[in-house]
Amino acid sequence: MFTYQVMVDPKTPTAYSGDYKQVQKAEALDDYTFRVTYPKPFAPALGSWGLAILPKHLLAGQDITRSPWPASHRHRPYRFLSWKTQDRIILTYNPDYFEGRPYFNGYIAMVKPDQATIFLS
Repeated sequence: MFTYQVMVDPKTPTAYSGDYKQVQKAEALDDYTFRVTYPKPFAPALGSWGLAILPKHLLAGQDITRSPWPASHRHRPYRFLSWKTQDRIILTYNPDYFEGRPYFNGYIAMVKPDQATIFLS
């Protein structure tokens, strides 16, 4: 529930909030069960809920944009490096990754803003 609340909070700067805002109802049924209800089928939901679950015990009550947790997170092979709107997102390898140095130095996700651009690339 904490992850959902953070993602729909207008103070959280994330490109993913739109997917979470499609939720009609979110419920924590017990310590291990979370249920969301959508007003209509929403296929991207599977990808949305596949993102990392945020640790409430480390982030609750903090300004999430200033928390040291994501930068020092040892369980991700790559760290955020830069984001140029409508162009690219660049990740670099995480030297603190718990399984050792990843094989690739980084990862670049190209953003294709419209169908014509996608067709030309």
